Amino acid sequence: MQYGSLEALFASAPDVWEGIRLFRETMARANSCYSKHIADPASNSACKRLHLALRWLVRREGPVDLGLWKSISPSSLFIPLDLHVGRNARYLGLLDAGRKANDRKAVILLTEKLREFCPQDPVRYDFALFGLSINEPL
Repeated sequence: MQYGSLEALFASAPDVWEGIRLFRETMARANSCYSKHIADPASNSACKRLHLALRWLVRREGPVDLGLWKSISPSSLFIPLDLHVGRNARYLGLLDAGRKANDRKAVILLTEKLREFCPQDPVRYDFALFGLSINEPL
């Protein structure tokens, strides 16, 4: 194995997006039929599941975060963006309400905004944004 572990693979990349691309490429080399099931940042995907997995593996502060990976900083993570997080971020004015797409650009814009509040851990707001309207739609 070229990297020895998934953590080493992601740590070898200059940023998380490149790590996702490298992970996808490595999986495709190993078995091409599986790579189609891995989000592709080159196609403007928000890569929600991969960002969520990275959150669990890297962060140490949350109730569900495992914090197993020590070589990646929480400051380099991006928000796992889905329909709920996007809707709530727009409602709160964290994302432009006129821009409806929940894509890679929205992930980057929202994470940049969240970094203004907490540069060392912008993803700490993930559960709050997800759960804001869980019982009562905004």
